[in-house]
Amino acid sequence: MVKPLVVVGTNLTKLYAFHPQIDGQTEVVNKMMVHILHMYNSKHPQTWGENHPYMQHNYNKSLHSSTSHNPFQVVLGFQPLCPIDVVMPLATTQVESTHVHSEVDKATRFNEHIQHIHQHVHDILDKANAK
Repeated sequence: MVKPLVVVGTNLTKLYAFHPQIDGQTEVVNKMMVHILHMYNSKHPQTWGENHPYMQHNYNKSLHSSTSHNPFQVVLGFQPLCPIDVVMPLATTQVESTHVHSEVDKATRFNEHIQHIHQHVHDILDKANAK
């Protein structure tokens, strides 16, 4: 049995099949995923299950207009590597790896970075809700 990921400050709502109205955001994501899978697998719909993880990863790396960030940045605070990133690393990644920082400094900078992202997303969503 897989335990759900619980993020501090969130409420977990059980979502039942065929009742997407419980969570409007989930309904939007599900419609988008079905649309993306249909675009890439229209000729072979039996392969949807094989391609779903790739489509989900791409969706989570895409910039969302409502937050000005992508889901990976908002939740994790960084961009995960793709296969092309491993094969052809960016020059900035190589430069940063040459500087030696203590683990405390790295953790502090990461904490500040993710707090900045969360505050930015919070401000953007507050402005959108005010409209």
